[in-house]
Amino acid sequence: MAHKDLVDLTDDEQGYLHEVIGKGKTMARRVARAHVLLQAATGATDAEIAVTLHLGIASVHRIRQRFVDEGLTAIVFGIAIAVNFRI
Repeated sequence: MAHKDLVDLTDDEQGYLHEVIGKGKTMARRVARAHVLLQAATGATDAEIAVTLHLGIASVHRIRQRFVDEGLTAIVFGIAIAVNFRI
Protein backbone atom coordinates (compact mmCIF):
# COMPACT_ATOMS: atom_id res chain seq x y z
CA MET A 1 0.00 0.00 0.00
CA ALA A 2 1.41 3.39 -0.98
CA HIS A 3 1.83 5.81 1.87
CA LYS A 4 0.45 9.31 1.31
CA ASP A 5 3.20 10.93 3.39
CA LEU A 6 6.22 10.06 1.25
CA VAL A 7 9.58 10.98 2.71
CA ASP A 8 11.95 12.15 -0.02
CA LEU A 9 15.29 13.21 1.46
CA THR A 10 17.98 15.03 -0.47
CA ASP A 11 21.58 13.83 -0.21
CA ASP A 12 22.35 16.77 2.09
CA GLU A 13 19.41 15.93 4.36
CA GLN A 14 20.46 12.28 4.52
CA GLY A 15 24.02 13.31 5.33
CA TYR A 16 22.82 15.62 8.09
CA LEU A 17 20.65 12.88 9.61
CA HIS A 18 23.59 10.48 9.58
CA GLU A 19 25.62 13.14 11.41
CA VAL A 20 22.86 13.50 14.01
CA ILE A 21 22.88 9.75 14.58
CA GLY A 22 26.67 9.56 14.74
CA LYS A 23 27.17 12.31 17.32
CA GLY A 24 27.67 11.15 20.87
CA LYS A 25 25.77 13.92 22.64
CA THR A 26 22.54 14.07 20.68
CA MET A 27 19.22 13.67 22.47
CA ALA A 28 17.68 10.21 22.07
CA ARG A 29 14.44 11.66 20.71
CA ARG A 30 16.32 13.48 17.94
CA VAL A 31 18.24 10.31 17.03
CA ALA A 32 15.01 8.26 16.90
CA ARG A 33 13.40 10.83 14.59
CA ALA A 34 16.45 10.72 12.32
CA HIS A 35 16.28 6.91 12.17
CA VAL A 36 12.55 7.06 11.32
CA LEU A 37 13.12 9.49 8.45
CA LEU A 38 16.05 7.54 7.02
CA GLN A 39 14.08 4.29 7.07
CA ALA A 40 10.98 5.98 5.65
CA ALA A 41 13.07 7.36 2.79
CA THR A 42 14.00 3.78 1.83
CA GLY A 43 10.32 2.90 1.50
CA ALA A 44 9.77 1.09 4.79
CA THR A 45 6.22 1.09 6.12
CA ASP A 46 5.22 2.66 9.43
CA ALA A 47 4.71 -0.80 10.93
CA GLU A 48 8.16 -2.01 9.83
CA ILE A 49 9.84 1.10 11.20
CA ALA A 50 7.92 0.83 14.49
CA VAL A 51 9.01 -2.78 15.01
CA THR A 52 12.63 -2.08 14.09
CA LEU A 53 12.98 0.98 16.33
CA HIS A 54 10.68 -0.17 19.14
CA LEU A 55 8.33 2.78 18.63
CA GLY A 56 4.58 3.00 18.33
CA ILE A 57 3.09 3.06 14.84
CA ALA A 58 1.32 6.33 15.65
CA SER A 59 4.66 7.92 16.62
CA VAL A 60 6.24 6.87 13.34
CA HIS A 61 3.24 8.17 11.41
CA ARG A 62 3.39 11.56 13.20
CA ILE A 63 7.11 11.93 12.50
CA ARG A 64 6.61 11.10 8.82
CA GLN A 65 3.60 13.40 8.51
CA ARG A 66 5.33 16.27 10.31
CA PHE A 67 8.34 15.98 8.00
CA VAL A 68 6.10 16.23 4.94
CA ASP A 69 4.10 19.15 6.39
CA GLU A 70 6.84 21.15 8.13
CA GLY A 71 10.25 19.96 6.91
CA LEU A 72 13.44 18.63 8.41
CA THR A 73 14.08 21.49 10.84
CA ALA A 74 10.76 20.96 12.59
CA ILE A 75 11.48 17.25 13.06
CA VAL A 76 15.07 17.39 14.22
CA PHE A 77 14.83 20.47 16.41
CA GLY A 78 11.19 20.15 17.47
CA ILE A 79 10.34 23.64 16.28
CA ALA A 80 6.63 24.21 15.90
CA ILE A 81 5.26 26.37 13.11
CA ALA A 82 3.53 29.45 14.45
CA VAL A 83 -0.17 29.54 13.75
CA ASN A 84 -2.27 32.68 13.98
CA PHE A 85 -5.61 32.15 15.67
CA ARG A 86 -8.49 34.54 15.28
CA ILE A 87 -11.06 34.79 18.00
